[in-house]
Amino acid sequence: YELIGHNSYSTMGVSSIDLTLGEYVFHLEGRLNWFPITNELATALSNPLNEPPILSYQDADGNTVSHEIGPGTVAAWRTIYQPEPEASGP
Repeated sequence: YELIGHNSYSTMGVSSIDLTLGEYVFHLEGRLNWFPITNELATALSNPLNEPPILSYQDADGNTVSHEIGPGTVAAWRTIYQPEPEASGP
């Protein structure tokens, strides 16, 4: 990673992250900062959280880097991953 600003990092080499949501840890494997979101994780992201989520990954030197996810991102997740309303039948 490369420190770009006060709290900003370039993480293009990250292919594995852990996202901690309360007592649950979701391990995600991806490429170039693209990580598939499972239905289970989407459901978790759409629900209110009691504490800020933590995103962790290993840098090029093998050090674990962890960041708290801000409230704006959490609010966006709740909007993006909210369940689709069920279609009513005829």
